[in-house]
Amino acid sequence: MSDLDVLVVGAGPVGMMAALSLRRAGLAVEVIDEAPRRAGHSYAVGLHPRSVLLLDRLGVLDSLLPFAQRIDSVTLTADGEGRRLSLQGLPDSHDWGLAVPQGRLEEVLEKALRLCGVTIAWNERLRELDVDGEPPAATIDVLGRDTSGSAFDEEVVAVARRRLLRPRLVIGADGHRSTVARRLGIAACDGSPAPTFAAFEVRLPQRVAARDLQLLLGRGTVDAIWPLRDGWSRCTFEVEGLPDGVVSPRSKERTTWWISSADMRDVFARLWSERAPQLALPSEVGWVGAASFEHGLAASWGRGRVWLLGDAAHLASPLASHSLNRGFHEADALASALRASNGAGEEAALVSWAESSRREWERLAAAPTSCDDPWLAAYVEKLPAALPATGDALRELLARVGIHP
Repeated sequence: MSDLDVLVVGAGPVGMMAALSLRRAGLAVEVIDEAPRRAGHSYAVGLHPRSVLLLDRLGVLDSLLPFAQRIDSVTLTADGEGRRLSLQGLPDSHDWGLAVPQGRLEEVLEKALRLCGVTIAWNERLRELDVDGEPPAATIDVLGRDTSGSAFDEEVVAVARRRLLRPRLVIGADGHRSTVARRLGIAACDGSPAPTFAAFEVRLPQRVAARDLQLLLGRGTVDAIWPLRDGWSRCTFEVEGLPDGVVSPRSKERTTWWISSADMRDVFARLWSERAPQLALPSEVGWVGAASFEHGLAASWGRGRVWLLGDAAHLASPLASHSLNRGFHEADALASALRASNGAGEEAALVSWAESSRREWERLAAAPTSCDDPWLAAYVEKLPAALPATGDALRELLARVGIHP
């Protein structure tokens, strides 16, 4: 037996949200992550109005607001024509969303965890996991990090020691290359070609519609411009044919977008002139990057006492951060299911939670079938992945522009 109720593997936003929700449900939680620390400067994420409401309920929204840009509406633009969608009045949602650097989001969540008595064990890597054990047995490498003393300060990582945990439950929130998923013998990626997205952080000379997420509808593409604080914006374009060597492997969510080169700045200038001709050229381009994002849904989200959350279970386009936002609500629903079971019928509650969450993801991934507005008919398949909502809120937002299941 163990005093530990839940081991969360992975301290990205979804892992931290899971730990916070589970701790608020009265469970003893430990979080491990092989990284040495949380993210610093990082790719900005869009938080849907429903996620904002969840953060408010958990008592962390006020701490996040100084770093975040409020998003009131979505502006759809194509061929000089536009539509504006308010985010007010969506089901079970706040009246606005947020755009925030992922590093700031993690900073706020980690502080909330510390206040609940949960400290993240950085530099700790899951080595082995007996997924069918009662309880599961997790062997953890405690890593030591040092530099080689070279001119480039090359980091050397070695196992300083190992420890064994036997938690009642293991949650894998360790990203799209999840170690927990591999130990379960499952994977989220469906093997289909992974589209590439180029991301740019830019300063626009005029703050037009500073609280609007702008979606640029092109010939077969939907691109997103999320306003950030202090005059900056995050632009994300789906692209093909990038110069050799500029696409980053997604080794970890928090290090996805670290590329900056003259080649990518040339790519940005071309994309902006082609896809945002109605907007003034940015006065400054900050960091830039490109990465491939697989699409997929794991055939199973776990079994027994080992389960998956977020990118470990499903993968999607980065335009509206759907995988992260759905992961937040899956974590909250998991905590609610465990609280309601109160230890009795816990495994059945977990199975029911996973089936319900997976069905919702399947509904999210299913393309709408009809559109009342001929202007939007060409974008029916791609638009849902770019709107800042999931579940009933997404269905309501689509209905407002005449798009139906």
